[in-house]
Amino acid sequence: MKTVTCRKCGHLLTAGTKFCAACGKRSSSLPGLVFIIVVALGMALALIGIHSPPTSNAGALPQPSPSSLPNLELVRSSGSVDAAGIMHIEGTLRNNTSRSYRYVAISFDVYNEQGDKVGDAFTNVRGLDPGQTWAFDALSFRPGGTRFRLGNVSGY
Repeated sequence: MKTVTCRKCGHLLTAGTKFCAACGKRSSSLPGLVFIIVVALGMALALIGIHSPPTSNAGALPQPSPSSLPNLELVRSSGSVDAAGIMHIEGTLRNNTSRSYRYVAISFDVYNEQGDKVGDAFTNVRGLDPGQTWAFDALSFRPGGTRFRLGNVSGY
């Protein structure tokens, strides 16, 4: 025979008993009722979701979801070496968030023609507002750099 505990006094009761023999509190089937309501509501919501009509975007171009864009996006970059042998990596970085950054930094790994890493290029800016772009010029003073790869973009 299944037993339950009285919520008021802790006395053991036989399941289905209407009142506690020790304290007189009415036995409640509220936990069972709540469970049944939650299950029924979940099933109803699932059915509504299954039978809702599909939305149509016919002719619309797919838009990137906000979560698919990086917070700080490297929009473009190109490199060149000046007459003094300094490598310039110029480009544009965009703030895709709704927050302002107080500080943003970007770094690049710099390689020679053989693919050996010969140095780094780094630059930073203070203040980058939501949607704003930053035209940067990162410099590498190590001789022999002809190629580059994005190292890190960070901001706070």
